[in-house]
Amino acid sequence: MKGKLKNILENTYHTDVGLICIDNASSGFSDYQMKQRIKHTKLNLEYSGYEYTTLVVKLTASDNESATVFLVVDSKNDQMLREKLLKLAMYIKILSICWISANSHEIQTISVNDTSSKIVSAPFDFVNSNELSIDINGVRLLLSLDLIVDIPRNYFNRTNYLGKLGIASGAKGKWERIVIK
Repeated sequence: MKGKLKNILENTYHTDVGLICIDNASSGFSDYQMKQRIKHTKLNLEYSGYEYTTLVVKLTASDNESATVFLVVDSKNDQMLREKLLKLAMYIKILSICWISANSHEIQTISVNDTSSKIVSAPFDFVNSNELSIDINGVRLLLSLDLIVDIPRNYFNRTNYLGKLGIASGAKGKWERIVIK
């Protein structure tokens, strides 16, 4: 089932939402390593049981470069999503994450290495705006709220992808060693 990013954010307004951005261009990793990082991030999110969807977006600085954004919803409502995303971001060497608290119209950018530092917030408005501007990992992303995306899902529950054991072992392994077929 497809929906718009705007619909997802409106329907998840009462839950916490996190954004992880893997910048495909400026990270210094090869294409193979980038695919490994994206695959490992998916495995970790699937293993944790949170709902998520991926967005491939263009960077505002360049028309040729793109980034992969994971929009993760705290569907379990366990209040642990923020900490788990910070650990995951640190593990796959991402500098910051974005966070939207439940019942909030603010996007917070949180530094992974220093969570005690000042959190940068930016308000957004579902009704009057068609775009979501995010500063993450030193890169500005402009997300269209009319972007057509899959609804957030736990891919494992819907398709039994790799089986439970496969996801667990993949999520616990080093992202550099995952083999993509």
